[in-house]
Order: sequence, then C-alpha cells, then structure tokens
Amino acid sequence: MRRFLNHAHHLIAIALLLVLVVSCSTMALKEDAAYTVNILGLEPNISTTKHGNIRADVDCDTFLEESGLDFGDIVEISFLGQKLEVPVVPSYASVPAGQAGLALRKFENTEDPNDLLATFFINSGDFTTTYGIATKEVREDKSWVWHACEGVSFPLCIEIRLVEKGGYLSNIALAQLSKTNERSDYPELDDREYANFRKITTTGMGDCLYRSSSPLNDELGRNTYAMRALEETGVTVIINVEEEKIKAQSHQAYEKSYYSSQNVTYVLMTTDFMGNANDAALCECMRFMADNPGIYCIHCKEGKDRTGFVCAILELLMGAGMDEVLDDYMITYRNFFKVEKGTEQYEYISNILSVELSASGINDESKLQEQTEAYLQKIGLTSDEISALKHNLSVRI
Repeated sequence: MRRFLNHAHHLIAIALLLVLVVSCSTMALKEDAAYTVNILGLEPNISTTKHGNIRADVDCDTFLEESGLDFGDIVEISFLGQKLEVPVVPSYASVPAGQAGLALRKFENTEDPNDLLATFFINSGDFTTTYGIATKEVREDKSWVWHACEGVSFPLCIEIRLVEKGGYLSNIALAQLSKTNERSDYPELDDREYANFRKITTTGMGDCLYRSSSPLNDELGRNTYAMRALEETGVTVIINVEEEKIKAQSHQAYEKSYYSSQNVTYVLMTTDFMGNANDAALCECMRFMADNPGIYCIHCKEGKDRTGFVCAILELLMGAGMDEVLDDYMITYRNFFKVEKGTEQYEYISNILSVELSASGINDESKLQEQTEAYLQKIGLTSDEISALKHNLSVRI
C-alpha cells in the first residue's frame, strides 16, 4: 500500500512538472513565435476605413487572449515582404502623428462590431496606401472604395512577433485621454465650451471665424449646445468637413434647424494630413470660403483633428504665430479631456499639429504666412482666391 502511495505521489509530481513545463512552453510560444492575423479583403467600413486604416479578422479581446500581448508592447509585423516595429495601443492618438501602430480599441457603446477589430493604422496618415496594400478611389458622390495594389491578394496574412514587452507604456500614458458625454461632468465649462464652440481670435483674424464640434451628430451629446451657439452668434456660412450632404441631412437634428437654413458646404475629409490625401478636399473648402463671405463656422465630429488642421491653416494664412495656433488647437483638449497647459501631456499632444503642418511644408517660424500661401497654391488655389479668402477672414463686425 505504501509502495502504491509513493508511486502515486511520484506520478502526481511528474504530472505537475509536465503542467508547469507545458505552461512555460505556452508562455514562451506566445512571446517568441509569430501570432498570425488575416486581412480578409478591402470592403469599405468593414475591412477598411476611409482614413486608410485596415482591420484584421480578430476582435480586440480575442487578440489579447490568444497572442499573450498587451497594451504597451512593441511588436514586429511582417507582411508583403515588409517588416515594421509598431506599438500595441488602445487608441490612434497613442502614437505621434505619422507613426504606425496596432490599435485594440474597445468601445463601450458601439453598434458596429467592426469597430472592435484589431486595426493597423498611421496616426494622421494612411496605412493602407503607405504600405502598398491598396489605393483609394473617391467617387463623384463622395463615396469611396479601395483597389488592391498589383500583386496583393486576400486574405492577406500578417505575422506579429514580440520585440519588447511593455516598451511603449510610458508613451501611452502621455497620450491617454478620456471624456464623457455627461454635461454634469464638466461644471467648469460654459455651454459653448462644452460644445467646443469658440471664435478664433489669433493675430490677423477678424470677427468672423468660429470652430465647433458637430451641431448635428448626437454621438457626443453636444450637438444641441453647438446648434444653439450657431444661432446666437449669427453664423451664416458652415463648412462641414465630417460627412457628405445626404448623411448630414439624415440627422434628426437637421430638419427645420438653424443649420438647414444657412449656406453650407459638405467637404468630406480624412484625418490623413501627413500626405496629399486631403489636398483636393482642403482646396474645395478654401475656395468655398473665398467665394462665400459671411460669418463662418468649421466643424467635424469633435472639432478637434480635421477642424483643427483647417483652422490652423487659416490662422497661419492670416499671420498668426505657431504658439498662438497651438494654443488654440489645445483648447479642444482642455474642453474635452481636461489637458492643462504646462504639462508633459500638453506638449506631447500639441506636437501632433506641428508635425502635420511640417509635412505640408509649414515649419519656418519666420516664414509661416509665406509657406502657408505656397501650400495653398500647391493644392490648387489661385493668388486671387487666396486674396479673397484673406479679405473675407479679416472682416470686423
């Protein structure tokens, strides 16, 4: 009996050792071997987004569970003969403008399961075009479709290997932002600030340019405040850089609103300001403003990225310094995310706009206005149109 018990104890010990070895081997496999995901195709709003992000066939929770990776890890991704080192991050803003990343965004409230898929992206850029996967065609009705580059077929396999565990955590902490859609969570803001609605008052600007979050889109819970501010300030010309006309007019807030009775243009922009993807749209926007004097308001969804870039160009055109432009840009981050000037996070985020402007050739503090005019001419505006735009923006009321 004792011999049987000793033998049983011996077997249990061996079993436990095997479990430990298998467990350690599994952990080693997750760290050393490749974890593979696939891009199934180029279907708009499913595998691809209008901004050039491309989605894998695995959701965020499954990715984290199966791969053994976590936020802050630096990984190597291999596809189409290319190898890139990118961080695993919770949001696009977690990396600087122009940098690629692997985003595992976990939305609390989304009706689209595709929003939860692991996504390869470039902050303020276009991953799909940059890395030779596909090119985008924008049709006359402003819809868009992706076409695979020569030699690219689907499913497209992407191998992912760990490079450095937790190597990007400190950067994520700097970029980490959170906001709510509850008005009561922002008692320090008045209603216009809560709607991210404000007049632009930088050097050279008149009294006729405002920026805002969307007065139509109710996802942020701010549209009613923005709509009221439009009417109270007498805005007459609206530049919507978020959505096409049909989508904008489908919002419940549109019908019989102040917005619907104004002079509105719908110029669909992406968040890619590192290349020339928005050149035609930006030119269309500026030309419309040159041809239509009035009291302007520019908005996208939050009034942060697309609105921020357009307003920065207008401010620099009118003679503002870079510090003024960045300060105005960062008011949005104070309003939404409570990021305060003087903090390391403030400096980190404000650099996003600096990098985007530099990519457009606007980076010499002594020649900002000159470089901005040159940029506008490069994307298609004439000297007369630029002069008309400057005149319209200089109006004092």
